[in-house]
Amino acid sequence: MRKLIYLMFGLVCLSSVDAVAQNRIPDSVFKSKTLADLRVCNNALLENGKKANFESSRDGAMTLVLHPTREPLVPLATEVVKCLDEALPKRETRVQRGGNLPHHVWSAEVDGFMIFCATPVGPNTKDYVSPLGGGGPKRAWYGISFTCRIGKEISVN
Repeated sequence: MRKLIYLMFGLVCLSSVDAVAQNRIPDSVFKSKTLADLRVCNNALLENGKKANFESSRDGAMTLVLHPTREPLVPLATEVVKCLDEALPKRETRVQRGGNLPHHVWSAEVDGFMIFCATPVGPNTKDYVSPLGGGGPKRAWYGISFTCRIGKEISVN
C-alpha cells in the first residue's frame, strides 16, 4: 500500500512538471520584435505621464497614468493606442469573465503564446480615458490603464 501511495505521488509530481514545461514561455517570445515593440509602447506611456507630472506608475503587468481632469490624458491615450495598433496587429472587444465590463484587447501570437494588452472601455470611457470611481480620495480622477501579459490564451480578468 505504501509503495502504491509513493507511486501515485510520483505520477502526480511528474504530471505537474510536464504541465509546467508545456506552459513555459520560450526565450523566442521574450526576444521577439512584437514584445520589444510592446515594451516601447508601455515605456512611452509611463515616461510621457511622468514628464507631464501626472501620477504615473507600473505595477507588474499594469501601467497606469492618473490626473484630476480628463482632457490632459487624451493625447497620451491617443499615442499609446496608435503605438499598440502598430505593435499588436489584432484588436477586439472582450467582456470580462463574470462581469459585463468590456475591454479592448490588442494581441499577437508568437510561438504559440499570446502577447496582449487590455484596457477597460466602460460606458463612461471616452478616448480610452476612464473615471476612477470607487471610494478613495481620487475617486473623481481619471486614468489611462493598460494591462499587458503573455499567456497561452487571452484573459482580461
